[in-house]
Amino acid sequence: MNRHITVGLAMVASAGLGAAAVQTLHAQAKPPAYNIAEITTKEQDGYNKEYLPLVTKAITDAGGKFIVRGGKTISYEGAAPAPRVVVVQFESLDKLQALYNSAPYKDAIAVGDKYATQRIFGVEGVSSPVEGRRFKPLVPSANESERECRRRLENRRQCWGGPRFESLILRQ
Repeated sequence: MNRHITVGLAMVASAGLGAAAVQTLHAQAKPPAYNIAEITTKEQDGYNKEYLPLVTKAITDAGGKFIVRGGKTISYEGAAPAPRVVVVQFESLDKLQALYNSAPYKDAIAVGDKYATQRIFGVEGVSSPVEGRRFKPLVPSANESERECRRRLENRRQCWGGPRFESLILRQ
């Protein structure tokens, strides 16, 4: 009888541990999300003094990391972007959605609407095929010809599933 209880408890504990591991893996698999804002200011002084401190605090408190904050914009195709573009990275789309639903963010946007016209949207990013792995640049080493370098690229294509990963490999 004791053996059956021990086996039963071990099965229940294993199931619980397995469920926790699956939950952890699902949490790690979520791609990052990006908050993108195109902003045209109506009154720069009020925008800087009243709106920016509020929205910056709301975003950073929600876990946002500023990637682009103003700066020069160039239009390559289509309509030109607004004069100010802001991109903020979040851990996941859920975290970004939590920001949009938060009271501090809604209060900040109400203030910001007095001083600027904004187009704000969220975009889900892509996860790296191998988390934490950095690819070596595809440039010939000192002892390698350009031909050997191209062969190295071809080998990576075969390993990573074909030409669709070429841009990922070449990017770094």
